[in-house]
Amino acid sequence: IRITAKAGLRITDRGGDQTGIFAQGGAASEIGEIRIDGGALIMDGGVIGTPASEQTDSRARAGNISVAVDVLRLAGGASIDSRTLGGAAGGDIIIRAAEADLSEGATIAAGTRGGGEAGMIRIEALRLTLADGAQITSSTEGGSGGDVVIEAREAIVITGENSSIRSSASGVGEGGNIVLQAEAVTLAEGAVIAADSSGSGRAGTVTIEAHDLSLQQQSLITTEAAQASGGAMTIAVHRLELQDSQVTAAVQGEAGTLGGDIDIDVTGSAILRNSLVSASANVGQGGNIGITATDAVILKRSTISASANVGQGGNIDIETGVFLTDGLSHITATAGPAGIDGRVDIRAVTTDVKDTVTPLPQRFAVASSLSDVHCAQRLRGGQISSFVVAGRAGLPIDPSGGLPSFLVELPPEKHLRGPSPEPLSFEAHTGTPTTADWHPCPKERPRVAQR
Repeated sequence: IRITAKAGLRITDRGGDQTGIFAQGGAASEIGEIRIDGGALIMDGGVIGTPASEQTDSRARAGNISVAVDVLRLAGGASIDSRTLGGAAGGDIIIRAAEADLSEGATIAAGTRGGGEAGMIRIEALRLTLADGAQITSSTEGGSGGDVVIEAREAIVITGENSSIRSSASGVGEGGNIVLQAEAVTLAEGAVIAADSSGSGRAGTVTIEAHDLSLQQQSLITTEAAQASGGAMTIAVHRLELQDSQVTAAVQGEAGTLGGDIDIDVTGSAILRNSLVSASANVGQGGNIGITATDAVILKRSTISASANVGQGGNIDIETGVFLTDGLSHITATAGPAGIDGRVDIRAVTTDVKDTVTPLPQRFAVASSLSDVHCAQRLRGGQISSFVVAGRAGLPIDPSGGLPSFLVELPPEKHLRGPSPEPLSFEAHTGTPTTADWHPCPKERPRVAQR
C-alpha cells in the first residue's frame, strides 16, 4: 500500500482501533509494505498496522511501515504497529519527519509474541516529542527484540508519567537495544528510557549521544534483568544534569548473572542533585560504574553506588578535573555479608576548593564612620583651628584683639579642607593684616577680624 498526500493525511478514530490502514496476509503469504508520503500525517486514534498471521507455525514476515512526512502527530491512542502474533518475524518501522509529536497514549510499536524476531524502529527527525503517556516500544516474547534507533538533529523530549522509550524481552530472546542521538535529550515528570528483560534472555543496551542530557522530576534511565544478565549503558554527552532522577542498571538473577555496566563520558560537567547512579546485583556480580568528566563532577545530596547482595559489588571509577561533593552525598561499592565489596577510585585535579577561594572578610564596616560628620558635632569636640592672613608689611596679631569687620568671601582655592596645626600666611585683598577662625565646615564663611 502506497499513499502520497501532498496536503496531508488525517485518520480519526479516537480511542478506537477499527479505523486505519492495514496490510494483512495469511500463514504462508508475505505481507506487503505500507508507505505514506506527504506534507503531514495526523492521527487522532486509529491504527496503521501490518500484522502477520496469528498461527504459531506461520513463517510469513510482517510487512514494513515507512512514513516520510513534514509533520507527524499521533494522539488519542493512535498507533503505528508492526507486531506479530504468531511465529513470524515482525516488520520494521521507518519514520522520517521534520517534527514528530506523540501524545495522549499514542504508540509506535514493533515486536513479536511468538518465536519470530521483532522488527526494528528507526526514527529520523529534527525534533521528537513524547508526552502524556506516549510510548515507543520494541518487545519480544520469544525471539530476539528489535532495536530502537532515534536520530534527532535538535531535540528528543520525553515528559509525563508512563511516557517512555522501551525495549523489553520476556522469553528466551534477548531484548533489543536503544540508541538515541540528538543535540539535546530531556526527560521530565517521570519519563522513562528502559531496556529490560523478565525472561531468560539478556536485557538490551542503552546508548545516548547528545550535547546535553537532562533528567528531571523522578525520571529514569535503566537497564534491568530479572533472570538474565543486564544490559550495558553508555552515555556520551557534553553536559549531564540529574535533578531528582535516577540512572540504574540492575540484575536479580542467580549466580553467574552479570550486572550491566554504566559508562558515562562527559566533555563538560556532570551535575547530580538529589539523584542516584546505581549498578546493583542480587546473587550475581554487580556492574561497574565509570564516570569521566573533563571539567567537573558535582554531587549534592546524591549517591553513586555499585552494590551486590550476595555476589561481588562492582567497581566505581571517577576521573575529572574538579570533584565536589557535599556531606549528604555518598559513593559506595559494597556487598552484603556473604558478598565481596567492590572498589572506589576517584582521580581528580581538585577535590577541595577551599584553598583557591578567597573568603569574605569577617569584619564589617561601620556605616557611621563612612558618613560625613556634621559641623556642629566637630565643634562640640573642640576641633577648631585658626589661620592668619597677613598683608605685605603686616605681622600676625591675636584674633581676639581685633574689631569685628564685614564677612569676607575667600576665593575657593584658599579654603582649607582639614585642620592646620601651623599658621598659614598669604596676602589678603586689603593688604592689611587679617585673621580668621577656621573650622571644618567649608560651606560656611569664615569670620574675619580686621585691625
